[in-house]
Amino acid sequence: MYVLEHYDWFGPIKELDEMAKKLKEHFNGKDGVEFLGRYAPHNKKFHWTHIYKAKDYNAWVNRKPMEYKRDYKVHTHSIVEIYT
Repeated sequence: MYVLEHYDWFGPIKELDEMAKKLKEHFNGKDGVEFLGRYAPHNKKFHWTHIYKAKDYNAWVNRKPMEYKRDYKVHTHSIVEIYT
C-alpha cells in the first residue's frame, strides 16, 4: 500500500532536507513502513508530497511515530491519501 502526505512548506529548504533525511533514517523499512522520498506534485495545490510504502494498513496505523516538533508557521497543514 502507498501513503501520500501532501503539505505546504514555508520554511528554509535546508530544514526541509533535514526532515526528509530524518524520515528516511527513522522508517528505513522498520515496522513495515518505508519512506520513499519527497516529491513536488504537479496536479495538487500543495508544495510537496512525502510518499511512503507500507506493508498494510495496520503497519501504517501502528508505525512508531518520529519525534518531530512541528512549527505551524512553516508546516501549516497537510492531508494524507492512502492507496491499497
